[in-house]
Amino acid sequence: MESVVATARTWLIAMALCLVAHAATARPATPFVGRWQWDGAETCAANYEGDNVALQIGDRKLIFYESKCDIGAVRKLGDNSYRLDLVCRGEGETERKSVIFALLAKSKVSDELLLRIEPKSGFVLAYRRCP
Repeated sequence: MESVVATARTWLIAMALCLVAHAATARPATPFVGRWQWDGAETCAANYEGDNVALQIGDRKLIFYESKCDIGAVRKLGDNSYRLDLVCRGEGETERKSVIFALLAKSKVSDELLLRIEPKSGFVLAYRRCP
């Protein structure tokens, strides 16, 4: 009986250590996973063809019009802002860059907005969540 208890205890400790290790390496959940548009709700359609197509944000990938970016490190900056290190590929080129995404809550005067800030160039763009 003691060997069964010892085996069960060892198994439970091993499982707990695995869960702790997984939690330590898991990426922080970001509040802006989904599709975001900057030029009208019609650009959210799956069959939309144009260079102003909606931005798709996944857990590990960003998809723009002609490029896809793998998300590397994710650092939480504030309650709803994150810095993402990206490796982007498109049009035969590869680029490494950091981007800040900040989510602004819906208010009486504005829809929920997602700001994309590119610190290196100073580029800023506001997106609305796709319906």
